[in-house]
Amino acid sequence: MKITFFLLLLFTASLSQATFGQGVEGTVSDENGIRLPFVSVYTEGNLQGTTSNSQGEFRLRLPEGEHKVIFQYMGYTTKVHPVLVSSEFQTLNVKLEEKIIQLKQVEISGSQEDPAYSIMRKAIGMREYYLWQVQEYRAKAYVKGSGKLNKVPKAYQWAMGKEARKEVKKYMNKTLVTETIANVSFQQPNKFTHNVLAAKNNFDSEMPNPLNMIMGSLYDAEMNEVLSPLAPNAFAHYRFSYEGFFVDQGREVNIIKVRPRRKGEGLYTGTLHIAERFWNIHSADLSFTHRIGKISMRQTYAPAGGEVWMPATFSIRASFDFMGVKAEMNYAVSVSEYDIMLNPKLDHSLIRNAAAISKKVSAEKENVKSRPATKRQKEIDRLLHKEKLSNSEMRKLNRKMKREAKAASTREELEIKSSERTHIDSLAHKRDTSYWKAMRSIPLTPEESTGYRRFDSIQVLHTARRNSQAKLTKKKKNTVQKISDISNALFFGKKFGKTRFFNWKGISAQYNTVDGLTLGGKFRLGHSDKKKHGKDSFLDFEGLYAFGRHKWMYSAKLGKNYAPMSRGQLLLSAGSRSADFNSTSGINPTINSLWTLFFEENLLKLYGKDFAKAENSIDLANGLRLKASAAFSHRYWLENTSGAHWINWKNNELTGNEPYNREVPTTRFTTHNAAVTELTLSYNHRQRYYVHKGAKIPVRYSQYPTLTLCYKKGWKNIFNSKTDYDFASFSIANRTKINFQHDWEYQASAGKFFNRSGVFFPDFHHFNNSQLPVYAGDTFGKFRLMDLYEQSTQEEFAQFSVAFYSKRLLLKRLPWFNQQFFLERFFVNYLYTPALGNYTELGYGLDNILNILSVELSTGFIGDQYQGLALRFGLRFHE
Repeated sequence: MKITFFLLLLFTASLSQATFGQGVEGTVSDENGIRLPFVSVYTEGNLQGTTSNSQGEFRLRLPEGEHKVIFQYMGYTTKVHPVLVSSEFQTLNVKLEEKIIQLKQVEISGSQEDPAYSIMRKAIGMREYYLWQVQEYRAKAYVKGSGKLNKVPKAYQWAMGKEARKEVKKYMNKTLVTETIANVSFQQPNKFTHNVLAAKNNFDSEMPNPLNMIMGSLYDAEMNEVLSPLAPNAFAHYRFSYEGFFVDQGREVNIIKVRPRRKGEGLYTGTLHIAERFWNIHSADLSFTHRIGKISMRQTYAPAGGEVWMPATFSIRASFDFMGVKAEMNYAVSVSEYDIMLNPKLDHSLIRNAAAISKKVSAEKENVKSRPATKRQKEIDRLLHKEKLSNSEMRKLNRKMKREAKAASTREELEIKSSERTHIDSLAHKRDTSYWKAMRSIPLTPEESTGYRRFDSIQVLHTARRNSQAKLTKKKKNTVQKISDISNALFFGKKFGKTRFFNWKGISAQYNTVDGLTLGGKFRLGHSDKKKHGKDSFLDFEGLYAFGRHKWMYSAKLGKNYAPMSRGQLLLSAGSRSADFNSTSGINPTINSLWTLFFEENLLKLYGKDFAKAENSIDLANGLRLKASAAFSHRYWLENTSGAHWINWKNNELTGNEPYNREVPTTRFTTHNAAVTELTLSYNHRQRYYVHKGAKIPVRYSQYPTLTLCYKKGWKNIFNSKTDYDFASFSIANRTKINFQHDWEYQASAGKFFNRSGVFFPDFHHFNNSQLPVYAGDTFGKFRLMDLYEQSTQEEFAQFSVAFYSKRLLLKRLPWFNQQFFLERFFVNYLYTPALGNYTELGYGLDNILNILSVELSTGFIGDQYQGLALRFGLRFHE
């Protein structure tokens, strides 16, 4: 059964309006009178309930009549209180006794296995069943969060700007409170709807929530990149120990201590309570360390009708301490009044012997469950009734339950739709104090009440100030402010309009030895069709002046997205400018500018071209994409015009503009025309995608590889073209998850010029190289020790790249390092060309150091000849 709505509820959902105004209220404490926070308080039957607040206070609204109120808390014996509810709230102060922990008569010696492993094998085997046990449900929920921003370093505050500093000062060390009340519903596989009836907080609505938690469930193998103790591979990452059992509401519940086998990220520490014979989660108290702090969560399940136990309460405690910023946040969630429909395709007789079937189950579902058991179901039942399971039997049970669950599920849709929908009532943010006092499930603490009162008084003052200063805000800006606004827009860009818009991108300045200093700017004129989402059109224009060549350069591109759900796009472009010989994967012009000026090396080589190009791309079917282009250009050779550099280096000097290449004695060419067409066909078997504003957006990574076939032809004598060649290539690429700790990415390609009667150096097949010791972005498939143009070919090539990403490979197996939040990366690049022979690079790197920094060391070989080492530093985000 999926419960992934719980963490989402922390921010978007909660309990709907009841129709009665009486019930029970009071406190929950232990035998010594110490108040117990976040105790589950609910009634038998439909799980109508709440939870106590951080000071042990509770309030449960109930209709008039007799009720059995249950108090359930981890570590304490569940207590049932019969109550007779009249027209007013009754006071009920409850004391819970510590659970009587019993030990089964088992003997654990050095040669015997801890009983916890046998229990966990069955719990892991039943994981898939509980993911799919419930087909759909409706419930009521309430969530309350409170927290504090304790510290923000002064340096950060100054970097934020004036307005942000005001916000930090406003909320520093103040109690922040947020509450929501809603009806929630769920439908397999992951569709959630939240009808928010009321929402309230004591911070400005535009302030982002500091706990942007991701939905997750302990029945999922992973949630938020944290491995569940119930995952199929949990034994490789966790140690389990048996600490006894207790009896709760007729169920024998095992206490399992959970400890990670290694320190570091992505693993829980704490306690799991697993019900005997049912092998489901009774309750959990777990914590994990995140790169920004420590997060602890406590979850309690309760009977919600017959054999179904659903999450009743959830609390989360988060303490953030990241790069000097300190904050804390606590959330409490209460979910009640479940209306459940079991999954009719599953065999629920596996757990029927533990509880009576829910009265909510229809006769139709009764008939489904009364069908004769299949051979697979009989084998599952046999394995569950074995006293002890081996690891191989656990895997067998898990596989069979997975097949059962698969038979009960539908095939995954290609379109990835939002897993949750939120509908907000028009009165949600207008509910008054009396409404919240009547409807609030979890009482406010004195500190939270003070936070609300303080905010309300501040808001009154702010409203008065805004009204009194309304005329001042309309005051005309002075000359200094006008100059500042104009200069910011001129240099950094500004957009005017929405449906029809003009987007000025700002002024750009670059330097290279061919053009010298180039100065210019670019803009986009666009039109967005509101009636036909995604059918946009635009005109991009860029103008530059090359001071070294005393020449204006320009490029214009007219684009039309004519079929947004098929990603149909038509592009027409033309211009006159200098171009990199490696037009697809050459060096970044801005990085080249800085490198040339500071280090006296001009790696970028350019030629001149006047061009016109037409390009069309469209999905012929989902996953099958065709791209076709036709280009005509007038090409001419360029020489260096500038030798400027800021620092003289003894061993460095600027070189000419002719690239060095292994295959030809010279890369120079005479002025000529070139007519070139290109066809590219790519295919992914099950390409998944999102739809945003009526347009399809494919997911970058897929379960299946992407196959690409490309054909390029240079046409001789068309508009006096001198190009004459045929080139074809094929590639396969993908990135997939191996397991919890490891991902891998690969790409293999091969190509050949079948005809090369008229091939010029811009027509060569160029490779993705990264000569510089600094980089930005992803470097997968880049050669570290190769010159930018030396290996380019007009013959044939074969290329292969693979990268292995790991949370624990080499360095992170060592003490201290295993607690740090970075990723290890091992990669291999291979290239063959007739002139080069066999070239191989091996490398090892660390990613996500402080979230953004990377460092790597690589080495290369031509055949068995060592080519040296390369140290690289960069800004790189691992996805």
